[in-house]
Amino acid sequence: MSTKQNLGYQYVVGTGAGIMTKTIELSVAAFTDGAGADGVYTWASAVPKHAIGLGSVVETLTTFNVATTVLVGQTSAEDEWTANAATAATTTIGTKIVSIYATAPAVVTTTSAGTVYVTIRHASDFTLVTAGKIRVTLIFLATQPY
Repeated sequence: MSTKQNLGYQYVVGTGAGIMTKTIELSVAAFTDGAGADGVYTWASAVPKHAIGLGSVVETLTTFNVATTVLVGQTSAEDEWTANAATAATTTIGTKIVSIYATAPAVVTTTSAGTVYVTIRHASDFTLVTAGKIRVTLIFLATQPY
């Protein structure tokens, strides 16, 4: 049976093996400026070990003040979770962009809980991004309880 737990800003649906989701809400202030076009959020232990990535959903909660793209990947500035296609952060609140994992199905971590990186990219400089909030949901198959 699936349970929903409020872990502060993260939500986990399910605690055993099977298809699960994990969600986080991020404002621009949560991102670290990479001294260029990218701001990066490091989501530690986002998926359990031996998880198989299936896809993601990126939803705009608060309008961004400038045009941006959102990438969700296994390493910084990569976008496997967003299907190797940078997701445009829209100016319409409630817009959801659904992506299938780029190489689905793919084991995304084998030895320990996996870190996922959420990147907000501006055309020239991340410091120009001063407003905006997104909700990122990862969809994965947990092959063992965690």
